[in-house]
Amino acid sequence: MARRSLSFKITLGAIIFCGLIFLGYYSGLTRYSSSLLISIFNPLIRASSHLADSLGDFFSIYQNQDDIIKQNDFLKSELISLAKKNAVLSLVQKENEILKQELQFVDEYKYNYVVARVVGRSFDFDKNYFLIDKGARHGLSVGLPVTMDQGLVVGRLIRVEENIAEVRLLTDSESQIAVTIIGEEGSAGLAKGEHNINLRIEMLPKEAKIAIGDLVVTSNLNLNTPPGLVLGRVQKIEFSDNNLWQSAVAEPLVDYSNLSLVTIILPANSQ
Repeated sequence: MARRSLSFKITLGAIIFCGLIFLGYYSGLTRYSSSLLISIFNPLIRASSHLADSLGDFFSIYQNQDDIIKQNDFLKSELISLAKKNAVLSLVQKENEILKQELQFVDEYKYNYVVARVVGRSFDFDKNYFLIDKGARHGLSVGLPVTMDQGLVVGRLIRVEENIAEVRLLTDSESQIAVTIIGEEGSAGLAKGEHNINLRIEMLPKEAKIAIGDLVVTSNLNLNTPPGLVLGRVQKIEFSDNNLWQSAVAEPLVDYSNLSLVTIILPANSQ
């Protein structure tokens, strides 16, 4: 009974409300009410419109987020690819310049030669050597001098296989090579590696006139090594206790950490 009374009241109220709206419309009252309603709700309408636009932009960005991420990933991969290509081109250009200089040197002095690439390096304190990608099939043999920077000796071959060879650097503690110090007069001696850093030149006659800055070159006493190849420059002179000999310390003129291409000087009678 109570439910029927409530339903009746709601229905009656709705009929009365519709009737009032109908009456107001035909009596002209809506002119005032509509303007009043518009003035009241207009800010709310503008705010709602702005909010709808913002929400629309937000959902648009959200929907395009996957595309943006994919484009960024693609651009990153392209940049990495370009960086790799530039690095390779820079390396090739540098090696071409080195090769051009080496070829000018060996052609000028009429040396037979083989150009090789450094493919490995020892980092042991006691050993100082590197590997090259040429070997016996290219005419290489133990004892041949290895140079770079137009005739600067960096070492000699100590082990040769079919397609690879090992080069002992001049500064290795087991390295020995006959040299001549070019100063006021030529002075012959024996250069040995010292602490993998410098060359110690021993067995220099006491009366030999040498000075700081003199060049150290290969002598004509080395087998299969042409004389006159530069090893380094004198930086210190020492006298032995017996006063019969003097010695010197020479600094190599080559940065061994920057080896990439080297030239192996072949014997004059090789083809």
